[in-house]
Amino acid sequence: AIVIGNRFTGVAGNDSVGITISGTSRVSLIGNSISAGEVEGIWVNVGSHIEVASNFIWGCSQKVHNNFDGILIGGASTDCSVTNNVVRHGGGGAQHQFGIQVAAAAANIWTCGNDFGASGATASISDAGNKTLFPLNSGIGPYQVWDPAAGPAAHVAATVTMFNRV
Repeated sequence: AIVIGNRFTGVAGNDSVGITISGTSRVSLIGNSISAGEVEGIWVNVGSHIEVASNFIWGCSQKVHNNFDGILIGGASTDCSVTNNVVRHGGGGAQHQFGIQVAAAAANIWTCGNDFGASGATASISDAGNKTLFPLNSGIGPYQVWDPAAGPAAHVAATVTMFNRV
C-alpha cells in the first residue's frame, strides 16, 4: 500500500495522529504534509518493511508539550526506512519531544538524508532500538541514545560523527 501526497492537519481534542501504521507490512508513506496534530506526526507501531520518505511534519504534539514525537518507530517494528523527511517542532508552547524516536523493541531501522533541525524540545533523536543507523542526516544535535547500563528509561547525550551535519 502507498499513502502519497496527502495533507493532514490536526483537530484539537481528538488525539489525532497524522498517519498511523499498525500491525502491517510493506507500506510506503511518501510526500505527505502533516501539521498541528495532537500527538505523533507519523507513528509506525509493529510494522515491517515500512518506508517513510519525503514527508514534512510540523508542529505536532499539540495535546501535551514535550510528550509526543514527529516520527515514532515503536512496538516491534523491523526493517523500516526513514529517509529525506523534514521535521520541525513549530515553536510555541507545545512541541515534539523528539523529531524521531526509535523505541526499544524496534530493530533494523535505517534513517538517512532527513532534516531534524529544530525538531524536538528534548532532542532531535532518541534511539533505543536495535541496529538503528543514522547516517547523513542534518540538524541532529543533541543526539540521545539509550544507555543499557543505566536502565531502559535512562538516556545519555552523545556526539554523532557519522557524516551528519549539526
